[in-house]
Amino acid sequence: MRFKIDPDKTFWRILDGEAVIISAETSHYYSLNRSGTFIWTLLAEGPLSEEEIVARVAAHFERSPREVSADVARLLADLRDEHLLAVE
Repeated sequence: MRFKIDPDKTFWRILDGEAVIISAETSHYYSLNRSGTFIWTLLAEGPLSEEEIVARVAAHFERSPREVSADVARLLADLRDEHLLAVE
């Protein structure tokens, strides 16, 4: 399974280092912290698997994949639940 930003359901920008996302369906507003913003910008580059995201987050923040995998999974689940991500 590969995740990507759903361009038909989101409007977003990076402001002051944080991703600000608006759902086109609900008009709900979301703001991501530094690590969430890093993941969001990865997804903006193209579809990625959860494993690929975990590896990139771990390398970027100098952590082990084991240390970041639960947080990445939780964020991806939250973004999917809010219909901000599409799955391939």
